[in-house]
Amino acid sequence: MHIPEQKLKTMMEKSGVVTEKDFESAKEEAFRSGQSILNILIGSGAITEDYLTELLESQYNIPVVDLKKVVIPLEILELIPEAFAKSKSAV
Repeated sequence: MHIPEQKLKTMMEKSGVVTEKDFESAKEEAFRSGQSILNILIGSGAITEDYLTELLESQYNIPVVDLKKVVIPLEILELIPEAFAKSKSAV
């Protein structure tokens, strides 16, 4: 999921878990390493994946779904060619 940088910064700062300084440091590291700011924040331990999930769920008002517990009908899976799904990291 792509979140515009300013929106991400606002979300992180409003949460109180990431300061402006933390965010700017993560942004610089992301630029140097070619990773996303979120990956840097998670990798550094500033936030957890679970916390990020909760934050995004509340921000976008979209429920979290554990795809490990969802059975997708075969006829739906067959609509997307396997090679394409793998190349796009689709379900």
